[in-house]
Amino acid sequence: MSANFVQWTSPSGKTFDLKISGSTSSNRKRIGEVRNNPGRSVGEGNNKKSYKIINSSEDTFQDRGVSGRDIPLTIYFTGENHIAASDEFEMYFCEKGKSKLQLVPGNLITVQAMDIKMERDSIKSASLTTVSVTFHECGPTVYPTSKISKLSSVNNDLVEMNSVLSENFQEVVDTVEDKESLLSKWTSNLETLTGTFSDIQDSAFLGILSDIASQNLLNNPLVMASQLGILLQTGLLTFQKGKSVLNQVNTIIKNFTPGYTSRSDYLVNDLYAKSTILAAAQVLNETEFVTRKEAVEAIESLVEINESYVDYSQEKEQEINVVLSETVISAVDTTGLVNEVIASIFEKSENLKIEKTIVLTEVSNPILVASQYYSEMFKKSPEDALDYLAQTNDFSFDDFLILDKGREIIIYV
Repeated sequence: MSANFVQWTSPSGKTFDLKISGSTSSNRKRIGEVRNNPGRSVGEGNNKKSYKIINSSEDTFQDRGVSGRDIPLTIYFTGENHIAASDEFEMYFCEKGKSKLQLVPGNLITVQAMDIKMERDSIKSASLTTVSVTFHECGPTVYPTSKISKLSSVNNDLVEMNSVLSENFQEVVDTVEDKESLLSKWTSNLETLTGTFSDIQDSAFLGILSDIASQNLLNNPLVMASQLGILLQTGLLTFQKGKSVLNQVNTIIKNFTPGYTSRSDYLVNDLYAKSTILAAAQVLNETEFVTRKEAVEAIESLVEINESYVDYSQEKEQEINVVLSETVISAVDTTGLVNEVIASIFEKSENLKIEKTIVLTEVSNPILVASQYYSEMFKKSPEDALDYLAQTNDFSFDDFLILDKGREIIIYV
């Protein structure tokens, strides 16, 4: 295999030797690391050490790491049969399941096909099709190998974790010395959260919020902490897309990760932040994603949010423990459950659609495009096919009249 060729084997076993444009490249986010932070539990009469372990992995969906590579390739099909050859490759690219990619001899990796873009220009070159694709490196098996992650079992684990988080917070309220400061911070955080969700008019959300606001935290911390998790989940469920959910989560988390904080303030912030992460995990686990690309992006964003908060909490607890004899040790680690959600979403992603970008080689219109690329839907309901094409491409009024040559159109297959 030369430097300008790679070999790809489809999920069904069809092998292609593909000519590419020069060298290959990839990108990967380094998010996790094995971390030992004994400062988190140092205090008078306490010689225990606390370990927060986050493993780095080459596989986004295996073990505990989220550092899988995105591998973009530009592939050239040339010669008299370039159209038929590229069409055949596209057909196999859209198969469901994992495939194999060999970038260099002896280095065979497992990948998931993500998106594809095809370009043909009969004027510039009558015998060339350029295909741009993205693969995402993933593991040969779905984590965890000893326990298949199903949506229901993951949700049960999330519910259990929320219960542990609430029980832990009740212990905090019962044992903290500065209860007034704790109560003040709770009230402030609830007001901040209310402002963040100010546009929500959902009756269930407003009912839970009103119930929480009417109670006294010092008398009923367990129930109120539990209700907080339900409130966050209900609020996030009002957003239609996974990306919107994660944008909202990012906004919420920033409110509960200040630069300086007292012990009491940190303990309340920690509950709000972790409740938000768990609520986001549960909502994403139940989200119906459209494309594999959308699912992977949601997975990576969720993990990055969680990893960032883990780093923040470790540093903040260490700062607090240095100056106080009464220490802070987080009893709830969200990382394990985030990993379960990753596996659950990835299990579903193999059945999701691939985003295909076509470049129009001549002037066209939505009716022709919809009838060609959504033929089955078009036969049943031309209006539905046109509406789906328009919504997924943000068509303007003029686009319904004419689509210019060279226009890029996104198709889901």
